[in-house]
Amino acid sequence: MECVEIEHVFYECVKIRSRVIITYLATTPQSPTPGSWYIPDLTAFDCDFKEKCGVCDREGQRVSCRWTRCVHPGLSSQESWKE
Repeated sequence: MECVEIEHVFYECVKIRSRVIITYLATTPQSPTPGSWYIPDLTAFDCDFKEKCGVCDREGQRVSCRWTRCVHPGLSSQESWKE
């Protein structure tokens, strides 16, 4: 069983020359023995500036994101989506 948490990390974005907040899923396998620990696996999935830098576009109620436009190495590999 894994422990899953949400982590928010500051990132200096070179595209907009500003500090942004990247949101990650942090997954850690449950420790099989008391007292042992593991480094969590971090998967980036969101940025608080995604609309301001042009990664995501809003048209009325619809939002579409093209993560390939992002310079963050973890986000640029995410799948694009529409909502």
